[in-house]
Amino acid sequence: MKSLFLTLSLTVLSSQVAAFAQSTCPFEEGDQVSFESIKSVFDELRTIPADKGEFETTPEFIERRTLAIEALSIGGAKLLGRDLFPYEAKYSADDQAFKIKESALSEDRSFDTVIVDLGEYEASNAMGVAVTVERSAVTMHEVVGEADWEFDEYEAAEFSWKDDIGVLHVAADTATARTLKDQLKVGLYLSVKEPFWKTLEAYKEPTVGSPTELVAITNSVISNVHCGVVTSAEGIVLKVIKQRPTGRNDTGLR
Repeated sequence: MKSLFLTLSLTVLSSQVAAFAQSTCPFEEGDQVSFESIKSVFDELRTIPADKGEFETTPEFIERRTLAIEALSIGGAKLLGRDLFPYEAKYSADDQAFKIKESALSEDRSFDTVIVDLGEYEASNAMGVAVTVERSAVTMHEVVGEADWEFDEYEAAEFSWKDDIGVLHVAADTATARTLKDQLKVGLYLSVKEPFWKTLEAYKEPTVGSPTELVAITNSVISNVHCGVVTSAEGIVLKVIKQRPTGRNDTGLR
């Protein structure tokens, strides 16, 4: 019964953050936009308690969670962005367009990665083989959303520069492309939803063949993804990838 109450209560709680949901895409080519930091969004969402305390009743947990959500200043849809990596885009003078890998706009995508070097130490295995182990910690922030990213031009999952498979075209003449090269940004326009956030930790033990000790932390923002954009470094929208028209049999974005 308590489990059912908790489920129903959290369902009601979801309706209290309905203001987060905004299914339209307000951007057009030529617009000036600014991106928000995924880390700041995640840090704010993380103030929402995820688990009921051992000495806390279900009603007390619901109240604590409700107050945390009401205290948020994150209402409304957000545009989260990142720099496009050079290997994710290349210019075609013949097509007068940048070709961008479809995966660059995946809704399950790391938006920032921080690697911290924790030093090294000497170790050996049971056979007495000695190695120098390098220690490092990796923290990633990613968007986890519901959207089927297939573009107007190409709908195949397999990627190929040569055959233009899994590639998005962003028109640009050669002179403009020279100024945009390695300066492009991509962004996802989204609204957060239950359970709002999650954190996963993974640990890799060192071996003789791979003497690296690694702690990886993945922080995820849970969301509905409404559309995507490709912009210049200054935030000028060069391409908008919107939802498909109503009536299609899928839920992909265009």
